[in-house]
Amino acid sequence: MDDDARLLGAALWRADWLDAREYAEAAAAPGGERLTGVVLLPIGGRPGRIGYRVETGPDGTTRSASVEISSGGEPWRLELRADGAGGWIRDGLPAPELTGCADVDLGFSPVTNTLPIRRLSGAAEGEEHPVAAAWLRYPELVVERLDQTYTRLGPETWRYRAPSLAFEALLATDPVGLVRRYGELWGRVDGS
Repeated sequence: MDDDARLLGAALWRADWLDAREYAEAAAAPGGERLTGVVLLPIGGRPGRIGYRVETGPDGTTRSASVEISSGGEPWRLELRADGAGGWIRDGLPAPELTGCADVDLGFSPVTNTLPIRRLSGAAEGEEHPVAAAWLRYPELVVERLDQTYTRLGPETWRYRAPSLAFEALLATDPVGLVRRYGELWGRVDGS
């Protein structure tokens, strides 16, 4: 972690569906927050590594995201930048298909659910909040808009829905907003 950031929390997840383990940190940084982490998993039958970094602005929406995936060959890289007014740049080029997205959603990790959960921390129980995300589908490595909803069910429990995918999951979080359990897909193995 950089010297200018203050650690908010850390998590160690297991995802049996990917045969993966992930370490992530959430930190307060000048001008926003930062999520960083690494996922270790097999990719195409070889040992693989996914590293990522996501930064938010003061309003908690994504300002940048970088991902690097490697498994012995040339790494695959992604750079996303948001201007805070709804516009996005992908790998240096305008990405109009992502216009209006507030967050990035990394399909290989539960860490980016932290972004809307922290932003919606004052939501009343039962309130449903729509969120548009720039979704990195994994393993396809396609970036597209994904409309989602978050409904607060309790102090540390949320219902996540992606209607276009007919997908729904219950999310249990810690006090910082890091996911403890994401349906049957991810679970913490760090004792929290």
